[in-house]
Amino acid sequence: MRRCELVLFLAAALAPAASGESARSLVSKGNEAFEKGNYQEALALYEAAGREKPDLPAVWFNKGDALYRQGRFDEAADAYEQAAMLSDDAWLQARSKFNRGNAEFRKGLAAAQADPVRAVDALEQSVRDWRDALRSDPSLDDARHNIEVARIFLDRLRQQLRKQPQRAGRRNQRKQDRRQQASAGGERDRQRQQARGNQPPRRPPAGRPEEQKGRQGRRLQAAEKPEDILKEERENRRRRVRAMARIEPVDKDW
Repeated sequence: MRRCELVLFLAAALAPAASGESARSLVSKGNEAFEKGNYQEALALYEAAGREKPDLPAVWFNKGDALYRQGRFDEAADAYEQAAMLSDDAWLQARSKFNRGNAEFRKGLAAAQADPVRAVDALEQSVRDWRDALRSDPSLDDARHNIEVARIFLDRLRQQLRKQPQRAGRRNQRKQDRRQQASAGGERDRQRQQARGNQPPRRPPAGRPEEQKGRQGRRLQAAEKPEDILKEERENRRRRVRAMARIEPVDKDW
């Protein structure tokens, strides 16, 4: 089974297509830089060749390849489109459309997380480009392979887009619930504060302090037990009886 990967037609094969001595030399140098991985240098040389021959399709095609290798997929797609429009050769048109489809596909992958709608548009454009390439050259089996790859990613993105409104609805509902809970909590706090504000100040019970103390009676301390209190009360009663006996006069019978 083939891996899900794209095939890119490279610029080097297009060097013989350049016409004009100066443009041909610039394209040849650009191809050398491209093969070494110096894509920025290659791009500068292709652009210089384009100034010499602005209507040369091969220069635009090579420029697209250099842009593609730098990840500048928007500009690469435009360069491939320009190459396809300027060329009257079916072979070059097919390869220009093929590579434009690759650039659109990469645009879609780059946008998949941040902007799925834009990603779907780019992937759909890539499928159209590969189909155009097949119309120009039915022998491009790699275009058929790439279409199948794009369909896999399109299905995933469309499923993601169908789920997004549901997720957004759930998120909005949770936010609304939190706002309602916060509002209800704030209202309860306001009601409690208002209720406290409407209550009259508490007054001490009537009567003198001595009377209040008498009504309160003795309080049980944490360390005391009822039997201890009863024992203490009995002892106090015996003391009072003994004290009374000492104070009162004793009747003499002599």
